[in-house]
Amino acid sequence: MGNKISISNYNFQNSIIISTFIEVEQHCHSSIDFQLDINSEISIINNTVLSHMRNLNQNKQPTAEVTYQPRIGSGDSHLTKRTKIILITITSLLILAGVTILIVSVSLRQARSKSTDSNARKVAKWDIHCRFDDAGKIQYLAGDVISGTIEILNNGLPELKLKSIDATLVGELDYTTEENISNRSTSSKHTLVVFEQWLIPRPVTNPGKIILPLGNHTWPFSIRLDHSLPPSIKKVNVSHPSIQYFIRVRMVRPEWYLMNLNKEFPIIIHRFSSSPAKVMAVEAEVKNRKDIQVYVKISKNVVAPGNKFVLDMELDNPKGIQIHHISAAFIQIWDIGDTKTERITLFNMHLEDTQRMRSKRFHRSFELYVPLRIPDTFSYILPDSRFRRPLVLHYALRVTVHASDNFSEIELTLPLVVTKTIQTVTDEY
Repeated sequence: MGNKISISNYNFQNSIIISTFIEVEQHCHSSIDFQLDINSEISIINNTVLSHMRNLNQNKQPTAEVTYQPRIGSGDSHLTKRTKIILITITSLLILAGVTILIVSVSLRQARSKSTDSNARKVAKWDIHCRFDDAGKIQYLAGDVISGTIEILNNGLPELKLKSIDATLVGELDYTTEENISNRSTSSKHTLVVFEQWLIPRPVTNPGKIILPLGNHTWPFSIRLDHSLPPSIKKVNVSHPSIQYFIRVRMVRPEWYLMNLNKEFPIIIHRFSSSPAKVMAVEAEVKNRKDIQVYVKISKNVVAPGNKFVLDMELDNPKGIQIHHISAAFIQIWDIGDTKTERITLFNMHLEDTQRMRSKRFHRSFELYVPLRIPDTFSYILPDSRFRRPLVLHYALRVTVHASDNFSEIELTLPLVVTKTIQTVTDEY
């Protein structure tokens, strides 16, 4: 396929010829998927070279022979067809992945926006208020009248369909019980309704067909608290009993798949007894097998929160057995029906000058203080359709003589009545 071309007077101008070959060769390789007729390519080269040679061979000098073999290439010389397909496939997948990520991102952003708008509309559509006649008042005495207005706002649907609307004053007792199962202690939380009364009449006719049009809907209420209601009591500890009161408003939807709307408004109830408890002396006496005899007495069993009371103690120890110390503990006792008795130690202290005694006779009076923020003693019958179970909160002072011999420990308990009305009674004595 090679052609011989004569070139005369080959001198320094041969660089022009070489550059011409280079230009032609570059032209051949710059085409993608190029297919060129060989004779046509050779003709182009010969014409170009001969044109330069005529200018150089005017002196008719001997000629030199140069052989040129053109390189015929294809656009696939560097990248095979399979490689191109792979590259195109990878590029397409990357573009598709980018578009997918963009679409998902936009969709998530729109979903969040719709969720936020939906929540905002829900807040705007539904709302419940309890407005007391005594604005801002949430603390009441047992026996007081609570009055106000239940207000329901419908700002979303032309017709709000409900199955029922309930508004009740509820009192709940929360407490915890513990059981030992397979040498493991497990605790269970319980909630017991101690009081419940309707504030607005329950729907009797056409139940499930209550329709509230757009706007505000109000129901006035008025209720007198029972004098015997137990007071609101905060938890001393997570596991300790507590009593809380609240007005609960509940809107029940007829469709099972729609969420009901509930709202609670807490109130605080204090118990106040107009007649003070009967004041009397309480005493206890114990003698153990080591002949240690202890006698304790409180002259007034009725005490008031924050006030002091006097404990009188006599101890006979004929054998002179060492007494490690004597302690006094103020105990709060919950009796919850027949199922639970909870004892909470409000304070436990060592009585002074009672450490490491060997005296055969000891007589001393101690001044002790009642904890300040504790509820009064009360007894209340729990509402139950089957049993009338009592809920009782009372107190006791536990006196313990700790002897060096653990078998000689002596414990005595004196019942106490805590009431806030004791102050006037105390002043009379």
